[in-house]
Amino acid sequence: MKNRYLSILVFAAACLVLTGGIAPSYAADFYKGKTLSIYVGGTAGGGMDLGARALAPFLRKHLPGNPDVIINNMGGAGGTQARNYVYEKAKKDGTGLFWGDWGPLAQITGEVGFRANFIEMPFIGGMSDSYLNVISTEIHPEIKRSADVVKAQVKAGGLRASSAADLLARLSLDVLGVKHIYIEGYEGGAKILAAIMQKEVAYMSVSNGMYAGSIIPKLVEEKKMMTLWYHPKRALKGGFVLKPALSKIAPTFPEVYKQVHGKDPSGPKWDALLWVNDVGTNILRGLWVPPKINEEALSVLRKGFVSAVNDKQYMDFAIKQFVIAEFVSVEEGNRSVELLKSADAKFVAFIKEYIEAGTK
Repeated sequence: MKNRYLSILVFAAACLVLTGGIAPSYAADFYKGKTLSIYVGGTAGGGMDLGARALAPFLRKHLPGNPDVIINNMGGAGGTQARNYVYEKAKKDGTGLFWGDWGPLAQITGEVGFRANFIEMPFIGGMSDSYLNVISTEIHPEIKRSADVVKAQVKAGGLRASSAADLLARLSLDVLGVKHIYIEGYEGGAKILAAIMQKEVAYMSVSNGMYAGSIIPKLVEEKKMMTLWYHPKRALKGGFVLKPALSKIAPTFPEVYKQVHGKDPSGPKWDALLWVNDVGTNILRGLWVPPKINEEALSVLRKGFVSAVNDKQYMDFAIKQFVIAEFVSVEEGNRSVELLKSADAKFVAFIKEYIEAGTK
């Protein structure tokens, strides 16, 4: 628990430096008498909605002028309705924001109906998480250690071929050279886990939050399941950021690859895996505003977000509800946006073709 607090405090301190510390006096009552509308890309009661509602009272508390904060659920088209609304119709005065999955893969592949352009939308702050890949050792008893997965022919379960979690699951197996079948269409991670228990599929991607809050650790302890690896984030200055808590659970994917092949991973599919992990999962839930927003409002919102997530009451809640609260700074978020922006036509074509192959 102490390490979790420390990671949050380090984030908060860094953000205060990046945003310039305390809001200037001229912004002391910026939001007085105003209402902040947060448009959530998810239905009421879902994970996106609960995250927004948890954050809302702390935004009210820490934004100058203490505005009312209203949550508006727009879960249509997997959150695209909310994305499009904020991009196209929200006011530029800092009173309309999007909260949720920013859908970078849908944007880069030109998914039908997706009109929001997050390259143009300023990032306020967000939450991240790490992904792990797990496998049933009841179905695959031949797997005694992570590197043994290359001996198996794996049946993977997933949500949809374009989801970041499923791309990580498939790309990991392809990069390693593991024969596999992919079955999409399960409605949520809990449904995939249930399918593993029923021996319909054997392998899946799971966020650290879901992992810790599910029965997976118990199944691992009972040797009915194995955590094969986790996907570490790349540091802003290069290399990987290892997480001691996750490293106690499993090796990193690059470590497993080196055990199997005796060298570091490389090639187009490895490059795609890194991109998906950097862009698709680094901002699991984010707060965004429409293009050309008032500059003062942008500064005030960013500082208010840092103060809100640094509030001890919010930290206590986040640790209990989200298991590990990994907050994403503006600098980190902008790095993901730049990776989206810099993707060339050849890479985009590769990703589109890979996603399409998963739907067949």
